[in-house]
Amino acid sequence: MKFFLIDSLINPEFWYSKLENEQAGGLVVFEGRVRKNNHGKKVVGLNYQSHPTLARQEGERILTEFLSHSKVIDAIAVHRTGSLKLGEIAVWVGVLSIHRKEAFDVCEHIINRIKKEVPIWKKEQYEDTSAKWLV
Repeated sequence: MKFFLIDSLINPEFWYSKLENEQAGGLVVFEGRVRKNNHGKKVVGLNYQSHPTLARQEGERILTEFLSHSKVIDAIAVHRTGSLKLGEIAVWVGVLSIHRKEAFDVCEHIINRIKKEVPIWKKEQYEDTSAKWLV
């Protein structure tokens, strides 16, 4: 499995260690973090919920598609669920390829597809105690 849902802190060093290959010339990583402002509102935290079975299936499907590219050696995506604090990593994507261009391109495509297609929902909690589900 290359797509993971976890309910604890994402440890980048652990996931980096899973993407080692001497054939690779490029490793590109994207970390999506909880930021303190969104659309003019002060954010104090996030909550991610998912449909675990479907989320894993869709995440795997997306990664499998990109792993079929001849120059992509490996890819891993990790998405948090549950409550997150400011600055914590919500999603981590790593792509290992023969050349850097493919690593950049595929990493961008993977995160865009995950955000669009995987059934994971984000609720922002604001400083004024209100909360909003985001699309």
